[in-house]
Amino acid sequence: MLKNKHIVLLQFIWRHILRAFAKSALMLAVALLFLVAISVLAETIRQGEMEIDRLYETMIVKAELFEADYGMSGYAMNDVIFRRAIDPILASGFVQRAYLEAGFRWTHFIAAESDGTYPDGIRSEKEFNNWNLNPIFAVKDIDEFLVENVNPELSMYRRGHYYDEDRRMHYLEEMPIEIEYEEDFSSFDFNKEFSYTSDSVIPVILPKRIAKDWGVAPGDMGYLEHNFDNSDQPWLIKVHVIGIYSGYIFRESAWESVIMPLDAGEAVLGAYRLPMGFISARFEIDPLKNREIQDFRVILEEATLRQSAGRVPLSFSLTDSELNSAIRQMEQNLALVRLLYPVAIAISLIIAAGFCLLLQLQNAKNASILRALGMLGRQAGFLLVIEQVIITFIGLALGIFVLSLLKNKHIVSMDAILFAGAYLLSSLIGGAAGAILIIKRPVLALLQVKE
Repeated sequence: MLKNKHIVLLQFIWRHILRAFAKSALMLAVALLFLVAISVLAETIRQGEMEIDRLYETMIVKAELFEADYGMSGYAMNDVIFRRAIDPILASGFVQRAYLEAGFRWTHFIAAESDGTYPDGIRSEKEFNNWNLNPIFAVKDIDEFLVENVNPELSMYRRGHYYDEDRRMHYLEEMPIEIEYEEDFSSFDFNKEFSYTSDSVIPVILPKRIAKDWGVAPGDMGYLEHNFDNSDQPWLIKVHVIGIYSGYIFRESAWESVIMPLDAGEAVLGAYRLPMGFISARFEIDPLKNREIQDFRVILEEATLRQSAGRVPLSFSLTDSELNSAIRQMEQNLALVRLLYPVAIAISLIIAAGFCLLLQLQNAKNASILRALGMLGRQAGFLLVIEQVIITFIGLALGIFVLSLLKNKHIVSMDAILFAGAYLLSSLIGGAAGAILIIKRPVLALLQVKE
């Protein structure tokens, strides 16, 4: 009997929904549209956050140290940056890759005797002066250097050149570097980690012209000597020629330098208390640290301003303009959407409650008929509330179905389900409030209400 009663009630509700089709369709459409709109807004926030995270994690930011007043230092190789400026940057945790070049101008190369010893009387046989220097050019990674070795736009008086024995200047042709290594040697041997001392035999790569002048081939031994007018402490280091290169180094006064590992150069010069000046100091920032890029800017400022950071005042560049312009704008837009999102939800729920309340008040005549037929006011109110809940539920279910048809598996999220539940609850509250208002009124008063 009870089962039949429930069936009758459902049939009544269904017939009433169909009779008031316009109102029912409007209620269903409002529920569907609000759910889709809020879900799309939530997905917009999620996509925005993902895009910002992607840009932060993939955008490469680079930094570089350099002379504050380029060309004003008077140092021929422009080797003006000291290790004191570089170390705090490397230790900051921001750098994922560093490219360093260093130089020392005041050296000569001398080929060894066949037994590897220093040639006696060589200084009486050859002239050694500032016109035929063989500077040291030290790099951490020879392969990276070959990629980085591009010809900068130099002014004419800094164009690549060298002097012959008659002190006549010759300009260099623009040629990329090609290295001929000793048998069983490669760039791997040059780049491998090794603890050098002042007594170590240093692997070097000679320029082709110098090797030709001295009759040196890959595998031969030689010396780098520093002894000028006895004004500085003289020193001599033994070197192993592991390669010979053609082409030129496009750096200030380093056109035909002797290339050696950076660690070796620092160890040798450090033993004689001669700081190796860095020519280039470029850094690539770990993208995972991009969100803290302003902290890294502070580190760069402190490093370049600290005492004895270089031979001359230093400055720096940080290529974070794209990071600031692109991502910052996206973050501002996303912050606005995040601010509107809870407001949109609150307005939707308030509208849902108010809309159901107004529609329920228009059911006053139906409520009076049910009560005139002998139904209790509470039962009539419950019946009208259930009718609205069913319509709202169908609208929300259709909304979830529409969302599932979109080619985005994330759009039907937990947020969408929670909003659907909150919307259903708001509709229930609004409908219940309207039902309470109409069942408290006399039956005859309800019959006088016009739809």
